Order: sequence, then structure tokens, then C-alpha cells
Amino acid sequence: MITRRTANAGLLGAVAALAAPAIARAQTPPNVVMIVLDDLNDWIEPLGGYPLSQTPNLAALAAESVNFRRAYCATPYCATSRTATLFGLEPWVTGVYARGEDWPVGSRIVTGQRSLPWHFRDRGYKTLSVGKFFHTGWRAGDGPRKRAASQWPDAWDFLENCGSGSCVAPRDGGDAFDYGPQIFATEQQPDTIRTQWFIDNVLNASHDAPFFGVIGLQKPHLPWRPPTEFLELFPLEDIVYPLGVMTEDRRQDVTMATDKDLRDLPSSAIEFVRQFGERDSFGTNKALGIINSGEWLNVIRHYLATIAFADHSVGLVRSALAASAHADNTIVVLWSDHGWQLGEKLAWRKFTLWERALRVPFMISGPGVTPGNCDTPISLIDLFPTLCDLALGAVPTKEDLGKFDLSGTSRKSWLSSPTTPRDNVAVASWGLTTAETNALLPNAPRLHLTARSNTARLIQYDGGDREFYRKPDDEFEFFNEYESPSPALVAEADAMTAAFPSPSAYAQRAGGGSDDED
Repeated sequence: MITRRTANAGLLGAVAALAAPAIARAQTPPNVVMIVLDDLNDWIEPLGGYPLSQTPNLAALAAESVNFRRAYCATPYCATSRTATLFGLEPWVTGVYARGEDWPVGSRIVTGQRSLPWHFRDRGYKTLSVGKFFHTGWRAGDGPRKRAASQWPDAWDFLENCGSGSCVAPRDGGDAFDYGPQIFATEQQPDTIRTQWFIDNVLNASHDAPFFGVIGLQKPHLPWRPPTEFLELFPLEDIVYPLGVMTEDRRQDVTMATDKDLRDLPSSAIEFVRQFGERDSFGTNKALGIINSGEWLNVIRHYLATIAFADHSVGLVRSALAASAHADNTIVVLWSDHGWQLGEKLAWRKFTLWERALRVPFMISGPGVTPGNCDTPISLIDLFPTLCDLALGAVPTKEDLGKFDLSGTSRKSWLSSPTTPRDNVAVASWGLTTAETNALLPNAPRLHLTARSNTARLIQYDGGDREFYRKPDDEFEFFNEYESPSPALVAEADAMTAAFPSPSAYAQRAGGGSDDED
């Protein structure tokens, strides 16, 4: 729990607590601060995904939180993940499965279903948001693209996307996949400007109701052009290869035929690898192009530096909250929309069902939370019911929300005993169509699924292909045991499919939204 640091503040808080009637204290609703990061994988100190990461502020927040060390997004793409998380509904319920699909365009929730901030507003909260929350592209003349507040008229009391006026930030004019030193100072960065707006208008402001405040940071999303001081934290000669890349594949003459980590993958998985040739200035496969250009370690360096810059923004919010009048009665929730791959299995970006694309930071701190590490697998689909249960005292029903019951489950009990061993399965999906399935049914949902338990990951492709990785021994999923499955392994995998939906339950695909690489 974040608390005020000064002795005077602590003394005043103690005096106020003694003076206030116990029943009044018990009925004071907590504020909510939600910090959302973009494209941040597990390369942070509290998760240990990469040995050289420098994220002291995320480490400090994790120490005050329940740090879910096995948290997974519902789907590995910004728009689809944010839709699933912020409506608390799986993609097969909404119809938002993959790139080019947006919930405001023909999905089952375009009318009548309340989102997370809308539900909090219904319960008397003042809702404020700045930055990228639902989905916003990075391109836009002089700042981030502004999505009209009229798209969510009942969700927000105030929505600021920093798209005009005093919130405009400069751009370097680079391409989406660009990396190098930033030409603008830290204080000129869009995320810094958003963060300062959030501090001034949410944390340092007085409110006549409990608030639900969101700061949507856009880093470490591409382009990777962090301010120079963060790049200098990572000398190129110190950078090492991703831990999830086999030693024999750490060279500059790799092809899809020679990469050792592709040798045991089924044909559907190879289709997933082939997708990374889309919009690729490096060649037929983005990872191959980067690896064989000699720039692999340099690109990793820029991703690490951009993560460090995002960590700096988190630190500004954390420090401001600790010094504010709201410190002792505020729940803090931090999460990332999905992971990111940097050459593992020749994958680049997100868009797969492997561990590095799905594993995300997820932390909750504040009143009612006992800090500790939770190693039980959890899906971000559980964030909505858990936060409502913690802050509002109840999980909303279909009658509260409009059309659908939430897909997830409240994990409030985990917040008071995070280290207790538990069994759980986190399910994720992706709507990529392979060449074969797209030719047969180009407009139908073609859903590929994965289940992550305490002991295994099963990936099941739409056409029936499978991968199976034993956990925690095969942390980086080098060895697909389903290449030659025993009857016992087939039975174990079959049992894990109980967590998957029936194809008869799949919603029709939503309409055409942005296909930007957000």
C-alpha cells in the first residue's frame, strides 16, 4: 500500500483516524488509480524476464502490491486485449478476436454493455482518464489520435487524450518501427505530459466523490526512441540475447529452416511465424531481418531503454500519490495489455500464443491488499470482477452491466493471501486465420486457444494442431512434447481443453476498426 512519507502527514493521518467514527471510516469508498502500459512484457525487475532490466519504480510498486507473477492477457493485441479486460468479456463473447476488429464497430457490446469505468461511474465515482486506455493509435499529426469522448458518453466525467491545446507533445516524425535516441527531452515526451496532467488534475486535486482515475502510458510501444538518459543506462556491449532464444539460434545466419526452436512446431504454428512478414521493411520475416542485419542486440537495447522510460513515468505517479491527500485510501492497479517477443521462435511483436506474447505485469495495492507474490496463473479477464469486489464490495451482475455476465472470476480472496498455493487455468486466444482456414471460411471466427496451468501450457490451433510445454521446467517453451505425444499426454491435454469455449458459442466477428499496429 502506498502511504505518505512525511512524519507530519503520518501524524495528521493518525489523528484524523482516531477522530473519525469507525463506521464512517468503514464506509469511505476507496479511490482507484489505474496505470496501463502498452506492449510491456515481463522484462521488468519484479518478473525477471530479462537480466539487465532497470525498473526500480515497478519493483517498488510490486513490493507494496500483490504482484501476480503469472498474469496473462486474454488476447495478444492492444485493441482486443483492452476490449476483453475493460469489459471483462472474452473475445468469443464480444466478437473482437483479432486485428482490424473494434468493439464500437458492429460488436455484440457496441450498445448496452457497461465497461469498467462506466460501472464505477454508475456507483457514484468520478471517472477521469488521460492517455491510451481503450485503444488509440500512435499516429496523428502533432499528437496521439483523439477518440471522441462521445464514444463513451456514460463512462467518463472527464476524458483527456492529450490531442489538442496545452496537452500537445512534439513528435520526431519517425516510422512506427523506428529506434534510436530521442531528439526531445524527457519533459517534452507525450507520456511525461500525460503524467503531469494526471498528477495535477487527479492526484493533487480535490474531489467531491471517490475517483476512478486512469493514466494510459503509451510506452514501451513503438517507436523505440527513448530520451537519451535512459538509453545511456544500457551500453551496447552489455546487452545479451533474450533468454527465450536457444543458444544455437543466437547468430546472424538464421533461417526458418535452420532455427532450432521451430523444428518441433506444427504447421499451424509455422503460419503464426509467417505472419511477421507483414509490413516488414527488413525482409520476409521481421525477426529474421533484424537478426541477420546485425541489429538484434541494438534493438533489444532500445526496447530496454524505452521500458526504463515507462518505469520513470510510473515512478512520477507513485511519488505524487504517496505525497497526496489520497494516499491512504487509494487502490492502485497496474497492468500491461500484452507481452512482446524479440526473436523467440523467430517471432517479433505480439500476435502469438506463446509465453512471451501473453505474460504481463499485473499488480494491485491499497486498502484490503496484503502485499506478496502470487504465482498462480491469472488472466486479465479477472481484473474487472476482482476490482469491483475489492472497491465496491460486490461483483456486478448482468442486470448491472446490461447484456452479459462477466467472463472472469473475482480473485479478491487472493489479495489477502497471495502466496497460498492454488490451482487455476488462464485461457487466452488469438483470431489469426491460417492460409488453409481463411480459404475455406474467410469471414468466420477462426479461434486458436491456449490454456496455462500451474504445470503446463497447451496451445490448440483451430485445425487441431497442438503444442504442449511442461511448466515450470520448460520456462521458455523450447520443447514441444506434443510432437510425439504419449496416450497419457493426449489425455492430459484433452482434460485441459475443458477450459475452452465451444465453437458454437463464438460470436460473429466485429466490424472493421483500425488495423494500425497498436
